[in-house]
Amino acid sequence: MATTRTGIKGTKGAAKVKKGRAAPGKPGAPDVEAKVDADAKRKYEALVATIETSRGKESLMFDRLWEAAGEIVARRWYLVGGYETAEEFFREVMREEPRNAYRFILVARYASPREEETYGTTKLHAALKLIEKKVGQPIEHPPLPVAFDALRIDVGGKTLGLAEASVAQIEEATRALDGAKKVARDPTQRALEAAFADVSSLEAVRVTVKNGLATFSSVPVAAFGRFAQLVARAKPDGDAPERAPAPKKASAKKAKPKGRRRGS
Repeated sequence: MATTRTGIKGTKGAAKVKKGRAAPGKPGAPDVEAKVDADAKRKYEALVATIETSRGKESLMFDRLWEAAGEIVARRWYLVGGYETAEEFFREVMREEPRNAYRFILVARYASPREEETYGTTKLHAALKLIEKKVGQPIEHPPLPVAFDALRIDVGGKTLGLAEASVAQIEEATRALDGAKKVARDPTQRALEAAFADVSSLEAVRVTVKNGLATFSSVPVAAFGRFAQLVARAKPDGDAPERAPAPKKASAKKAKPKGRRRGS
């Protein structure tokens, strides 16, 4: 009997049971040679069941959900579920964009539910990237123990603990380790960053002020009211944005006419 091969995704005329998903061996399944192992399928289904029962805002549920997703991706068991890539699995099953999903998996792997509740996933992810810069390698290869309460962040000549540092300060410390050049920030931007850092629901907000225009990102919809208040009250610590010093004009020097050299 000929070996059954998974169908080619996008085959003309193939019937799709559900968009983006088809069982291995059926038309529309991933174009991947995948042996459907009964044990792998059983474990995959158990992990998906864990994911479905762990949806919620509680830190413990978050941890279980993304640890299960991380195991499925690490073992490529999403192929058993009929998904060609991890990104497709994230969007279809986890209902999350891949960029966020990878962040959540990293946090769930190294942080405890208590730490997730204490610091928040955004700050923990920033802390993990800082640790990677400090050790000079991904913490997953090989896995390294992480002590978030012992982490120290150097910012502006001060050393802060993770609880005191804002996400923006942690990222600034990471850029400094990366050898990135420091760019002078607008006073209004500094004032806004300081204001957002004091509000837990807004500490992940990013702000950039350039040429008199302010750009914001990662503003939680639920915190729009508080956000608007802080923006309205923000006062720069100077009257005008910082400007790079004007380049000095080279003084024009008159070239001395060269005289003819007389022969000896």
